[in-house]
Amino acid sequence: TKYPCEFETLVTIGSADSESPAVISSLNLVGVQNVAFDGLSFDRTAVEAGDASKTIIISSSSDVYIQNSIFEGRIENDPDSPYLGYGVGSAMLVRDSDSVSVTGNEFFNLGSGIGFVNSSNITVSANDIHDLRHDGLVFTQVQNVSILDNYIHDFNVAEGLGEHCDFIQFFTTNATAPSMSIHISGNVLDIGEGDTTQLIFMRNELVDQGKAGSEMYYQDVTIENNILLGNHVHGITIGETNGLVIGNNTVLAIADATMVPSINIKGDSLNV
Repeated sequence: TKYPCEFETLVTIGSADSESPAVISSLNLVGVQNVAFDGLSFDRTAVEAGDASKTIIISSSSDVYIQNSIFEGRIENDPDSPYLGYGVGSAMLVRDSDSVSVTGNEFFNLGSGIGFVNSSNITVSANDIHDLRHDGLVFTQVQNVSILDNYIHDFNVAEGLGEHCDFIQFFTTNATAPSMSIHISGNVLDIGEGDTTQLIFMRNELVDQGKAGSEMYYQDVTIENNILLGNHVHGITIGETNGLVIGNNTVLAIADATMVPSINIKGDSLNV
């Protein structure tokens, strides 16, 4: 594949002064290869944009690294907005891309975190993701995914909008190929002082709605050595999968929980 903006060796874009990081309000990468963004401040606090706006969009790109940076969203202050007092906008969307790494960043005061669509060789590691309004990490039609050593916690849902919170979510709606080779390990998912949140939720909508068969089963999923604390029954919930390992996780209900987090696996799954 040829990329319109392709560097032979890695080019790093950073801050001249690490104590005063360069500020970027939005970034759109299309057809980029071999670029790292390191030690920056992605700041949306002054951006007047709707809830669907993205801080970073990465599309049709390869070997992109987002690391050691801060993603601060905007708390809605419009008294007529249904999101008044909550974070709006999304940190990042990655689509149709290969070899994207998001490592060592902090994300907070956003509507949602990162979405990955039709992409491969993804690493999301050692990030601190907190005070989001609904979804943290969302994946559809992805391959070779490592979600490692992240701290995801304290989400707050806007009341009366029908939204809910997920820390890590996979789904198959509108997918044309299954997600496969997924490794989720060493993460701490903690409801903390936040609202009720689904912890790891991998529904397979196409299969359970009878729109697809075993060709759309998730493939080769490992979930191990995670700590999960919450008050929703969906502690680790996995839809139809072929090749699933769940081991050495600690799944706990918080004090005064109305529901106990559980491990739930669709009975039609294979090689569990």
